[in-house]
Amino acid sequence: MKRRILFLGCFFLILAGVWGIGFVVFVNTIFAIDEDIKVEKVQQPFGIAVLTGGRGRIERGIDLLEQTGARTLLISGVSAGLELEDIAKRDGFEIKDNMPVELGYEARDTVGNAKEIKLWAEKHGLKSVIGVTSSYHILRSRLEILHEMPEVSLEFAAVRSPYVKKDWWNSFESFKFLAAEYSKFLAVFVQYYVFRL
Repeated sequence: MKRRILFLGCFFLILAGVWGIGFVVFVNTIFAIDEDIKVEKVQQPFGIAVLTGGRGRIERGIDLLEQTGARTLLISGVSAGLELEDIAKRDGFEIKDNMPVELGYEARDTVGNAKEIKLWAEKHGLKSVIGVTSSYHILRSRLEILHEMPEVSLEFAAVRSPYVKKDWWNSFESFKFLAAEYSKFLAVFVQYYVFRL
């Protein structure tokens, strides 16, 4: 009995240590992500897909649409009943005439975003997608989108989140937020790359 308790204690200590090391690597990777996107390296034709759920994402997507030669922009995960004009008024950006913007109303999570982006990319015959989401969300979003469309060339434009501080070790809220996102990322990674589901 004592041996079993000792074994379990050691096992959980090792597991916690591995989780902790992975967490630090995950956080360092997030803060090392470049916010700029080198559009000249993106294969044509390409589109921009905004994954809703964080402040500044849609505005960043619209800015990129204006600055690049993107064929189309998808805002994925829009709440039912919201129109583009409502979103622009709420978030404080301008919509110009004939902007090739589409709204996706089906997605409710990152898995749904990936499925919605796949259908939109196939509809427009896109070879590349620039995803726009918060920096902490990029690693998990990449796994989900590439799981749905492994053949696509995928880049990301990062949006910094006010909920994630660089000195996260001094902020319990930032730590809790990052730990939750890391745990979600791990679950997706294990699902797709360990169990191959």
